[in-house]
Amino acid sequence: MIEFRRNEMTCRSCATAHRVDYIPLPYPGECPDCDRSNLESATSNRVINSIIAMRTVDPDYWNKTLESRLKGGAGSYFNQYETVEELAEALAMASWLPYSHQGVSADAEAFITNDIGGVIGVTPIMHGEMYRLTDPKVTGKASAVAVSAPACEQCTVGFTVLIAGVEDGELRAFTVHPGSPIKASQVSTLLLEDRMYSGEECLGMGLTHAKIQR
Repeated sequence: MIEFRRNEMTCRSCATAHRVDYIPLPYPGECPDCDRSNLESATSNRVINSIIAMRTVDPDYWNKTLESRLKGGAGSYFNQYETVEELAEALAMASWLPYSHQGVSADAEAFITNDIGGVIGVTPIMHGEMYRLTDPKVTGKASAVAVSAPACEQCTVGFTVLIAGVEDGELRAFTVHPGSPIKASQVSTLLLEDRMYSGEECLGMGLTHAKIQR
């Protein structure tokens, strides 16, 4: 129930008086800045714990995930970090908030930070182009890599998204990348052949984007 009135309240966290047009009952007791700060703190703890969980259960997978986001691989990447350790520290120090996007599956949870930017390294799959299908992180699902990416300027973004999900009762980090998510591939590596695939074939499998080889 909401009682509409204009009043002045004192934040229980920072002791700053702030005016409000209406007061939710019961009143949360915090100003908007502190409320956001508390949300960032709680969310950042969830992100850090999800990273620790994945790193503990499958350190090789998480290491490959971070390696794939450095220079020299394929797909979107962070050009300001030279090592996995530097990227891992930046992720741990960032402030995170909950995030929703149509590219995130219903059984996953996403988070966003504006503290880390990067370079977009994906391109829409096109008819008439050829692609390799790979699974560098050994997930069992294949992603497309452009054999000859069209010439284009690098697109930089000022935010990073981390996607996690529950496995064995705990939240574990699955991937992290600059820019908005793209719907995860459902193409099983068991069905792949050792050859190039046309854009028409990739689109027919449900793939929409390919990573650009750096």
